[in-house]
Amino acid sequence: LCFIMWNKAVSLIGPVMTANYIYLVPLITMISAAIVIHEKISQVMAYGGLLIVLGVYLNNSKILTLGIAKVNNRLVDK
Repeated sequence: LCFIMWNKAVSLIGPVMTANYIYLVPLITMISAAIVIHEKISQVMAYGGLLIVLGVYLNNSKILTLGIAKVNNRLVDK
């Protein structure tokens, strides 16, 4: 099932954008384990999940992309 979903995502949004979401795998695994085998989610796990979501968001946000483009332009101009 996962490979089918992964291949569908690659066909819809491309391999580069799909690769950004590979970091969500531990978060999805943690949530699945909590639902299926009733594993408790500790504070550290929750903070880690929050950092994962924040990282994926920043990686896909236009603000970060624009900031990197400005830095690259400054380096090229020198």
